[in-house]
Amino acid sequence: MAEGPLAGVTVIDLTHYIAGPYCTKLLAGMGAEVIKVERPGSGDATRSMGPFPDDIPDPEKSGTFLYLNTGKKSITLNLKSATAVRLLTRIVEDADVLVENFEPGLMIDLGLGYETLSRVNPRLTMTSISNFGQTGPYRDYRADEMTIQAMGGFMYLGGAPEREPLRLGFSAAQYMGGLAGLPGQWRLSTTPSRPESASTWTSLLWSASPPAISRRSSSTFIQVWSRRGTVPCLCSRARTGSSSLACSRITGPS
Repeated sequence: MAEGPLAGVTVIDLTHYIAGPYCTKLLAGMGAEVIKVERPGSGDATRSMGPFPDDIPDPEKSGTFLYLNTGKKSITLNLKSATAVRLLTRIVEDADVLVENFEPGLMIDLGLGYETLSRVNPRLTMTSISNFGQTGPYRDYRADEMTIQAMGGFMYLGGAPEREPLRLGFSAAQYMGGLAGLPGQWRLSTTPSRPESASTWTSLLWSASPPAISRRSSSTFIQVWSRRGTVPCLCSRARTGSSSLACSRITGPS
């Protein structure tokens, strides 16, 4: 029997890479039952990321994957299959929270949007994590870690004052995005009638110094959906003498 403040809470984890899995890892650490859904065959992309024991790649021994998915259960489903969508919908019936970080709109295309799932389970809380939000002019743009750090202010803090900004050597924005999603999930899973939201736009700004806050805005976006409504966070632009560009437009679901 799991112990912790979230014992008895069931979380469906449709996340991959770092930000989403880190959020659900924290939920698992607080006692929630987290069911991670991976694609058949390759699984989560972090299974191919090191470090590996003796530098020998093994999808079952990735240090990054094991760190981010501690304490979770795991199943595989091909969500492009109608059968898999039906199976996931049945699992959602008994869940409290669903976390996903697919491209904006993909869950709706799969028949798994919040409006659909909330009819199956009215108490369900759903969190969507993306680079620039579920709506707006930047919604369909991709961004890498450097882009997020540049927009979020962290690159302002790195490097010599007379030189160009430098990004941090680890995925700071991704981990802070996962951390920012935790308080809203905690409250929503224990008090479903109260919607919450969190954004790594603001998570980066909270962690940056006042000069960085005045010069940058952050990017990766978390949106929480519940029966009481959707509460997104807003984005602002900032100007600076240096720029970082690493974006591409999404042309369709992958």
